[in-house]
Amino acid sequence: MDNFRSFLHYHLFKLGLRLMRYKHADLTMDEDEEEFCYFAKPVMQLGLPYEGTASMVTHEGYLYNESSELRFWIGKNLIPVNKRVKRLKNGYLPEVIYKQEADNLIYEFRMFQIWLDEEMNSTPINLIKVLIKNNTDTIGDANVATGYKFGSKFDDHRGGIIKRDANKPMKFSMKWEYLFKKQEDVTEEGEGRKQEEERGKREKDVAEKGGEGEDANTGKVSSIRDGHIIYQCHSNQFKVRCFRFLDDEEPYSLQKPNPYKGVWRKSKFTGIMRFNKSMQPGETSDLLLVYPRYPISSDNEKEIHKLISLQWENFEQKFTDLWNKMFENGIELSIPEEKVQNTSKTSLMNNFMCLTAIDGSIDKEIEQHVNRFQYNDFWLRDGAFFSKMYNIFGYPDIAEKIIRCFMRNQKKNGVFMSHWGQYDGFGQVLWSIGEHIKINHEKALDLAEKIIPNVQDAIDWFSQNVYEDCVDETKIGLMPSTNVLDNEQISGRYTGHNIWAWNGLSGIEEYYKLLKQDEELNKLKEMKSNFSKDFRNRLEQCAVKNQNFAPPGLNIDAKIGIDWGNLLLIYPGLFLDKEHSVVSTTIDKYRNEKYAEGIATYTPYFLHHYLTERIAQQNIIRNKQKEVLEDFYAMLVHTGSCNGGFEWCIPPYCNRDYYLGIWRFKFYNFPPHGWFALAFNTLLRNMLIREEENNLFIFSVISPEWLKTTQKISILDAPTYFGKFSVTLDIKDVGESQIESKLELKINSIKRGLDSIRMPYPFYIDEIEVKKKNNDEISVERAERLLIISDIKPKTDIELTLTMKFKGSLPNVSYQSAVDNYKKEFREKINSR
Repeated sequence: MDNFRSFLHYHLFKLGLRLMRYKHADLTMDEDEEEFCYFAKPVMQLGLPYEGTASMVTHEGYLYNESSELRFWIGKNLIPVNKRVKRLKNGYLPEVIYKQEADNLIYEFRMFQIWLDEEMNSTPINLIKVLIKNNTDTIGDANVATGYKFGSKFDDHRGGIIKRDANKPMKFSMKWEYLFKKQEDVTEEGEGRKQEEERGKREKDVAEKGGEGEDANTGKVSSIRDGHIIYQCHSNQFKVRCFRFLDDEEPYSLQKPNPYKGVWRKSKFTGIMRFNKSMQPGETSDLLLVYPRYPISSDNEKEIHKLISLQWENFEQKFTDLWNKMFENGIELSIPEEKVQNTSKTSLMNNFMCLTAIDGSIDKEIEQHVNRFQYNDFWLRDGAFFSKMYNIFGYPDIAEKIIRCFMRNQKKNGVFMSHWGQYDGFGQVLWSIGEHIKINHEKALDLAEKIIPNVQDAIDWFSQNVYEDCVDETKIGLMPSTNVLDNEQISGRYTGHNIWAWNGLSGIEEYYKLLKQDEELNKLKEMKSNFSKDFRNRLEQCAVKNQNFAPPGLNIDAKIGIDWGNLLLIYPGLFLDKEHSVVSTTIDKYRNEKYAEGIATYTPYFLHHYLTERIAQQNIIRNKQKEVLEDFYAMLVHTGSCNGGFEWCIPPYCNRDYYLGIWRFKFYNFPPHGWFALAFNTLLRNMLIREEENNLFIFSVISPEWLKTTQKISILDAPTYFGKFSVTLDIKDVGESQIESKLELKINSIKRGLDSIRMPYPFYIDEIEVKKKNNDEISVERAERLLIISDIKPKTDIELTLTMKFKGSLPNVSYQSAVDNYKKEFREKINSR
């Protein structure tokens, strides 16, 4: 029955995807752009750590909150802004920047989000600065218009839910009244005046008749809907005129207070402000707009005061300080390739942005979500990888709070499961606990002691539902069958669920060692051994029936399903030996036959971005350096100009759009995707420093691009299973056939048995000559294209001079070369159709 159900669902699923897959490509998309952006319609999230939602910078360059969408027009003819390629401040801070020209003037838009007042206790606001430059030698007229409509997630590439309060999403109403108000500066909130008098002074009606020859207003003007401020302008350098609707010819007169209605459709633009200024040659002027993430009530006296007195410079500094503080707490990573460095920091930022407070508090527990537009929810499978990433990037407190949150997802029978039928949650939680202990050692003791009942209940569940079958000769002990039709799109027993169970049992070995529970540890080892035997036997039987390829499911006669959990054979745990034939067949065949555009696929019809990382991680362990670099740069190619990645929904060699649609069905797989972010950073970290058994590997994969000039590759204060290590490769000189460099290692303490530190030869290097500097106590040898350092003691600084020799020239492997190759291949594929 499982086989029939899987067959039917799998092929119906593929048929539905095939109907939606083909989209025409735009070959002019990459022309005349200052930098490459993979997405046809890229979006970016503007949010803050521990807030539940975010604003969207749309692919055109507008701001979207679902409760409203703020749009911009520029130039004499008020052309709608439309800029596909954008960038971030300093390459990684979430301040989105783009430029567009109109009437020979340059309009630069900058936008970021920050709390209006106290962190987590005030309204997040989006600040937008429009910087206009007249670079000509003649006088020019600057023209900007702004306005909004009610947002709709069914519009062109919009998504997400912005809540007006904790429980009530904003809903459109035709009964709303609209108003413009001019708001005066105040020196001190409530200064000797009654509240009503103060409000009346601060919120005067805009008094303009709009007739020919009359001056428009300057200052601070709010557009108000239903008694709530939607957005506000600070226009001291510009004249502003207000209009009810986009096509109105006469400015809206507020000489007598007269709120208006007439917005009968969500798509109707209203609250229009038009800004004008004559600009001298070489002059630069700026306009400030404030767009709260959700509307601010006109009765909110405290926030109104903050809103009208804010200054861009102060709030931008507050924004910069907030994010730099987040980065400073973690490891320091330096890569001499701008796109790699920026994508790493942006990825970490995007993950921080999706940290979510529980019941308004972050003191004990945190949920990690994937992004704010689509997967704004919690999954154990996400949390497991996120907790590991935060641990290895130097944020153990965040990792611990995520793990504490896992306990909320334990069922009454003891199994961990965030979503029905997803049995991989059992192993993922236990594995996360083990990884947290391996990194933090005795510092994890408090957590370990508090979750003793949770761990015991989970092990009891496994014993009753799986292990009892392992010791029964008439049965086989595997994780339960499920009809969840998850990523693999099958019914039955999932290969990935069982791999995770094995990883979880391995993690709890570390748990019992920390608690010194020897009896429980011995029981667990016996349980793991028997389960491992049954699972391995079944997997190998299934692989034989599948050309030695590990299948997604463990129903022996079934050869269907989508590759997912079966791609985790030696990562994140070494379930099989790395030399096992099933490992080599599965990884190599998947990479050779199921990649497109250089990355993984989900079904034959769609690319899958972060699934690529699973293959690359296992090829690091197999020392397939060239393949790792190809995957690494292919992952980078498939990011936007703001360094965000995606999940799936983009067909190979089509129009690079993450939208699926057929009839009235619409589905968007929005970037920036948190799974890509954590996968990229975890991959990069393991390329630089990683653990394997009792050995620490450094620089397992180094791009030749990083060795071409005198620069440094470093990862400082990196947490590992063995303690914190700092590793730097300082390139001193690059000649025609050799590279002179200095390798520095700083070891504070060694927390567990470390046999050696190993550095593989880069695949393009023929030989490495080594000289020690004042390190007679350590042993350095070269064997099988490995540099092996042993006899290492705590609190040791190791310095080696390395002469790396090569023949010919270094390979042209870099982000830019990968982009150039992709664009060429993309064009050839499209033209060949």
